[in-house]
Amino acid sequence: MIKFKKVASGKTVFATMTNTARIAAKPYDYESTLVAIVKGGYEYSPTEGQVISGDQTINDGFGTITLTTDASSSIANLPQYKMANYYGIIFTKTVQDSVIGYQRLRKKSDLVELKSEYKVPKAIITGWTNDPKGTDSNNEYIQFMATEDIDFSKTPFSVVTTNNANASTPTGFPRKGWATGGMRTYKFNLTSGFAKKGTLFYVGGSKKLIMSTGSTSIADANWITSYDYAGNDGQGFGNKTSNLLANSGNAYGIAIFQGTEVTEQSIPEDVIFVATGGSLVGNGLGYRIANTDFYDIINPVSLKEQPFYRSGSNNNNIPYNTPSDAGYFNMMGGEYNIKLSRWTKARVKYAPILEKTSTLADIENPEFLTKLID
Repeated sequence: MIKFKKVASGKTVFATMTNTARIAAKPYDYESTLVAIVKGGYEYSPTEGQVISGDQTINDGFGTITLTTDASSSIANLPQYKMANYYGIIFTKTVQDSVIGYQRLRKKSDLVELKSEYKVPKAIITGWTNDPKGTDSNNEYIQFMATEDIDFSKTPFSVVTTNNANASTPTGFPRKGWATGGMRTYKFNLTSGFAKKGTLFYVGGSKKLIMSTGSTSIADANWITSYDYAGNDGQGFGNKTSNLLANSGNAYGIAIFQGTEVTEQSIPEDVIFVATGGSLVGNGLGYRIANTDFYDIINPVSLKEQPFYRSGSNNNNIPYNTPSDAGYFNMMGGEYNIKLSRWTKARVKYAPILEKTSTLADIENPEFLTKLID
């Protein structure tokens, strides 16, 4: 006879915050443990009256997992939410010789609806070069994808970069966020040209070369703004610079905004940061983020406000490429679902080393680019 002995009660059980990709890779590591899957949603927009009863497929931007709820359970009639956190026990089963992890909720409070606004960004960041092989001056550029048809003469945008080297002035926390100016932030205005939904466009220096001096011209690409940032101050703020985006050390960032007026309160359409160092956030000052695959204005677990990069859980960033001056291009491949207004596959960096003879096709390779899903 097996005997059981109760050793304690009323103890708090803490959930392990993880994602579906980790569970899929090592299901036995999570079996019989309480896990939190955050920012989970369906691959459709739930309608009123749909409930979690049965087997439901949840996507958290890293992959999918099955949420299993018995029809006779007291929680079977909980509603399906557009986005929610799921706190539950991981179980495993064997399907065609593969071990699969699935999740079961325990109680009503294990399902937490997330009500933060997730709007469709009109443009998303898909790539950039910060350290071309050779001189950086006017050879750095950023690649974007339009999620709708954009006539920039009617709907202008702006792109702001931030460089947080210790010597960049003004020093300290960014007093006006993205609009701090000086050597900290630099702005480009996008006021002419057209980008069709699902196509790429470019913003950057005046050279329009794929990988600095002596390399292939990519002037035939859709350049919305090509600007002499080494010879001119930014279009609104920012001192002229020969190094728009840092090559190593402290953090740099890229943000795109609708409109050409950017203030301390402006929230970008999309934003990416590389590295973590420098005076980035404190005393109520910082670089505002958007709700993206990387960042959340409202913490998805604590539900507290965290409006800046490096505040709360907003710590995701892209690492620097090494060695420097090798000719890397940073390509960001993910999957954005326009109908669901959310990333169904978070962006992952692919960083090929380009040659001087590389062509536009090498940085517009659909195999590695972010994909739009209607």
